[in-house]
Amino acid sequence: MRLTLLAVLVMTGAVACGGTSDHPGEQAGTVTTLTAEERVIRFRVDGDQVGAPPLAPIAATVADRLRRSGMNGADVSVDGQTLVIQLPEGSTPTARRLVDTVTAVGELAFRPVLAESSTGGATPITGIPTVGPDGSPLVLGPPVLENGIASATAAAEAGGWVVVPRFNVDLSPLLDAVGACIERQAICPTGKMAIVIDDRVVSVGQIDPSLRRVVITGSFDEFEAKGLAAVLSTGPLPVRLVPAR
Repeated sequence: MRLTLLAVLVMTGAVACGGTSDHPGEQAGTVTTLTAEERVIRFRVDGDQVGAPPLAPIAATVADRLRRSGMNGADVSVDGQTLVIQLPEGSTPTARRLVDTVTAVGELAFRPVLAESSTGGATPITGIPTVGPDGSPLVLGPPVLENGIASATAAAEAGGWVVVPRFNVDLSPLLDAVGACIERQAICPTGKMAIVIDDRVVSVGQIDPSLRRVVITGSFDEFEAKGLAAVLSTGPLPVRLVPAR
């Protein structure tokens, strides 16, 4: 069944984002500021450096993600084989969590939910066992769409902030999967779709055929929504970054 509509995927676990005390999402008086040492965060490329892409373009993407998230004044530079982020004076632990968000690879996939249990009869070929945002077991089917997001915006709507992605690829596979979920076909027997970022399920939602777009919603504030939108808008990083000791 080919539909001319998309689905609403309801966020059940907020993405870890944050900001400084002069940004939305920071409540005055609830956190302390970071020390000068804590405001300098270093990352390296995970694994062997041989053949890794240059860090300068990656640093530019991370800086762009921070800017899009509303984090002004952060400095992103390259020191040899280390990416260095220096947060502005007055930054809080919430800002540090934003750094973890914007340095994620950002690989996104839509996967139908085959079962809401650890087995559900799915084989390793047809499904992968994982857990949802609340820690409950899931079995997910193969991705029906990966990446392909041209941009994403954070918007305030009734009930809270949402992230609305805009795609630049053929959506036929996603539309077919949406139809299969609505009809509870074998590829989507639960009627639910999962959004997976970097192998972590961030959203599991029931398909709502009355709405005509993909929306990621959840219990995040303005700054958190902007953090997720920034990651999706800039495309995935070519490498995985890990803290440098």
